[in-house]
Amino acid sequence: MRKLIPVFLILILAVACTVPESITAGVASNPFIDAIDLTAPGVAVTGVDDGALVAEPYGKAISSDRILFPLVTDVHTDRTDSGVTEFKEEFIDFLGKGDYPFVVCLGDLSDTGDYASDGTMKFIAEAGRQANGNFIYVIGNHERHIHDASYWDRFARALVPEGFSPRMARYVFGPLSIYKLDNSTRIYGRAQLDYLETALAMDSNPYKIFITHINNTTGGVPDQSIIITGMADIAERNRICRLMDQYGVSLLLTGHHHKGNIAYRLGDHSSEFNAAALHRRDFMGIESEGYWYTVEIIPKEGIIRITPYFAETGEALDAYEFPL
Repeated sequence: MRKLIPVFLILILAVACTVPESITAGVASNPFIDAIDLTAPGVAVTGVDDGALVAEPYGKAISSDRILFPLVTDVHTDRTDSGVTEFKEEFIDFLGKGDYPFVVCLGDLSDTGDYASDGTMKFIAEAGRQANGNFIYVIGNHERHIHDASYWDRFARALVPEGFSPRMARYVFGPLSIYKLDNSTRIYGRAQLDYLETALAMDSNPYKIFITHINNTTGGVPDQSIIITGMADIAERNRICRLMDQYGVSLLLTGHHHKGNIAYRLGDHSSEFNAAALHRRDFMGIESEGYWYTVEIIPKEGIIRITPYFAETGEALDAYEFPL
């Protein structure tokens, strides 16, 4: 009887748990070698058909003389928890007052994971039209609540040119390379990191940043980041830091933590900025008050400047500066 107990427990776990597919499932070759040119026109999202975004060409060819783009994370559209205030319209209005080449969303745009039916498409459509049709969408853990990564790939395929992976990609804007990574299951996976290192070794752009959903570093402030957010594999976390130092990656942009607004110096010229959620939730002081950001690369000053905006008022707050 005692011998049967471990077998019984294994069977229960097998039924109760869904083992995620490989992080690079559906990625046929290195997704970071070829790059998506953000000086080119993007697309206008017009709807959803059979679970996939529908889009048409939109925008114009633009210059990369100034590198300034808006950043938002953890929109959690239509979140129904108590004490939630959404600032989606305020952010779209902010975009409309600028002239931006692209916009970055660091994941968890959806709250329930039902992104083909909730307000996700509308947000992408409205934000993308205010950013030359270039909406850079990182997959988050909430995008995986109902569907697997292959379903999300199909949903978001219209946001990237044919032949590119929606989850993992390299974008270029003049001298800047942006590497979009998938750590939505709290790991990167060896294959993705090997692809990444191969591409970095070939990348001659002088400025590089990583974007992904889950914060790489934890414990910067005495809150929930110490125990419930961050990467599951310390070796992978350390490898990201090593890649940043070795290949001149100045900044890692992450979300997930909600309260956010945490800056980490990882090396002499490498840092992580953990951004706060766009929506506000009043809950024990561990959620965001609502923010969006602009990120500017300033070569003449040798810095990256991140300016937070308080979503309720649109007020620009004191900027964070990181070495370039």
